[in-house]
Amino acid sequence: MFKSISRRLTFTYGILFLIAISLIDLILIAVYCQQQYSKTEKIYIQMAEIVSQMTVRNLSFPYFIGNIQNDNSLNGRILILNLNKEVVSDSLNQLNGQIIDNPEVREAYQKQKNAVGYYKQNGNRISMLSHPIFKKNNFAGTVLISYSVSELWKDNLNFSIQVIVISISVLIIILLLTHLIGGKIAHPIRKMTFASLEISNGKVGTTVDIDQKDEIGTLADTFNKMSSELSRIELGRKRLLSSISHEFKTPLASMKALIEPFMEEEQVDPGLLKEHLCYVDSEIERLSKLVKSLVTVTRLEEISPTYTVLDLFSEVNAVIMLLSPMASDKNIFIENNIPSELNILADKDLLREIIINLIDNSIKYGKFNGHISVSAIKSDSYIELAFEDDGIGIKEEDLPYIFDNFYMSNTVRKSGKGSGIGLFMVKKIIELLKWHITAASSPSTKTRFVITIPLVDKPLHN
Repeated sequence: MFKSISRRLTFTYGILFLIAISLIDLILIAVYCQQQYSKTEKIYIQMAEIVSQMTVRNLSFPYFIGNIQNDNSLNGRILILNLNKEVVSDSLNQLNGQIIDNPEVREAYQKQKNAVGYYKQNGNRISMLSHPIFKKNNFAGTVLISYSVSELWKDNLNFSIQVIVISISVLIIILLLTHLIGGKIAHPIRKMTFASLEISNGKVGTTVDIDQKDEIGTLADTFNKMSSELSRIELGRKRLLSSISHEFKTPLASMKALIEPFMEEEQVDPGLLKEHLCYVDSEIERLSKLVKSLVTVTRLEEISPTYTVLDLFSEVNAVIMLLSPMASDKNIFIENNIPSELNILADKDLLREIIINLIDNSIKYGKFNGHISVSAIKSDSYIELAFEDDGIGIKEEDLPYIFDNFYMSNTVRKSGKGSGIGLFMVKKIIELLKWHITAASSPSTKTRFVITIPLVDKPLHN
């Protein structure tokens, strides 16, 4: 019904306050009016009791009634009725000898107790009070007093009007305050809605400036983090597409350039053809490795690790043996300094993928006659597995991005040796195993990767 939260809050709380105030007003007015009527009834009951006592004692009460009538304190008339409901005395001397049989008289005669009734007559409001007369504990008649309650009714009406006016004023103030509070609550939500529309229109990274220490403030912080993450993902996606385009475009262009000359010649030099085909083969091999890496990265999202107890020294040694021919080409010495019988709980294939990538990088970007060291330190709760080399190093401005997909520094890009996928894949595997990895480097001096492996007695579960 209402699209605005502030209006919805105003309407909802307005209805609740209206119901609450109406109930309070009804109770307050009813209690006040009842008290006023009861107070008046008590006065006339006392007067009726005096008249009843005087009647029982055969005292002359016309003089008493006359005095009351003269000073206007009665504001009505008094009738004395015998057992036959016949008027034996009238303060106005008009109804003597007549039979009175109204509801109050009947109730007093039947139940022998006070009875009160209220009536509207000729625009005036009156009350009838019937009080029983007892003579030697025997019912002997009744005192019937009729008096005007018009002024009392007006006072009660004025009180009711005042209460209602005050309640309406309070309700209006409450509605205004509720609307203002609702608007204040809805304002940050409107800001986040607008920011969401901006993001949906492609402006990822849009944030909101909401400084609140409540649930809305927490929501705003979460929204900003989500937006920043979307911006990072979008940047990564664009970089990924750009890198894929670049990585595929260069070798394809090279292969086309190598093949085109032979398509137009009838006589082909076998030696030159073989040389060009070797170049094509190397480019195809590089593309194959690139595609394989992309497939591996994609599959990491679906892999569930299979944990087994592994000897860390043996696993590292196996990879060193595998990559030793590459290291020999640059006369790089790989040293395994891991203590023997140091066991960890890990997925064998994923662990080997990590070790291969890190040592392979150290070889590719290592110096001739260089040195690579793999070591491990065990503490009470974790193992630190370190890979260190004395290669070309990583510039400080490149360090925060080395684990991003397809990220390559200018040095690596110019060398043509990398694809920007290896370290990204290492990071994904580390996250999958719930480990932690850090990198530190000094350009042209050394590079060090440290993997923190928690010690557990049973396999980890994602």
